[in-house]
Amino acid sequence: MLLSTINLAQVLLQTQEIKRALDIHNATIVKTCYVSAQNVNIRDINTNDIIAQKDLNNEVSVLSYQDNQDKVMVKVDNNLGYIAKQYISDNKVVIDSPNINVTKTCSGTKPAPSTSGVKSYMPYTAITSTGSPQYKLQCQAHTGNYGIRMVGDRYCVALGSYYTTTIGQKFDLVLENGTVIPCILGDQKANKDTNSTNQITSHNGCMSEFIVDSSALNSNAKRMGDISYCNEAWKSPVKQVVLY
Repeated sequence: MLLSTINLAQVLLQTQEIKRALDIHNATIVKTCYVSAQNVNIRDINTNDIIAQKDLNNEVSVLSYQDNQDKVMVKVDNNLGYIAKQYISDNKVVIDSPNINVTKTCSGTKPAPSTSGVKSYMPYTAITSTGSPQYKLQCQAHTGNYGIRMVGDRYCVALGSYYTTTIGQKFDLVLENGTVIPCILGDQKANKDTNSTNQITSHNGCMSEFIVDSSALNSNAKRMGDISYCNEAWKSPVKQVVLY
């Protein structure tokens, strides 16, 4: 009897999984909408677990059926989930852009200090002043490679004022091994926290501080406290900073 009960439970579970797979496959997408806030959770329709997190103006595929007036059914990464209706919009949210006055051509090259091997990180949630260009830039950013915040194909990084003071300034970190990391100034290190030349953080000698989504950060980087461990090619000191 016990064996039969166990077998029946397994059959029921398999049936549920098959039905779930069919539901996902047959789900009809009505239209594409956009997320209207930062860090919006999408939850599984059955377990209520978070299956994805979307940022401002990320696209979501809305399905033909809804469970109530407050929630909208969506399809995300081959899963069915729901999102609170108040956090989606038919159109992208228009945000005042930070004052980015940079050209596509190189505007200068500055040397890196000898302590530039460590590449530290900070959570983007630490940027809280809604009127600041840093915050506005994060509203345009997304969580990209290795859990690092990105604008387009450039990584958000904080530097000291020796290099630039313009939020949104594009620059490359050129490593000693020849690797080039494309970056954009996402935050400014305070002069009081840096050395006399405003190149490095005084307490740890770090020059570049990557801005990350802590919940998605690469496990190796998190364990070592160094963004260099995201990629073997990044395990090299910064040789110079090329500004654009």
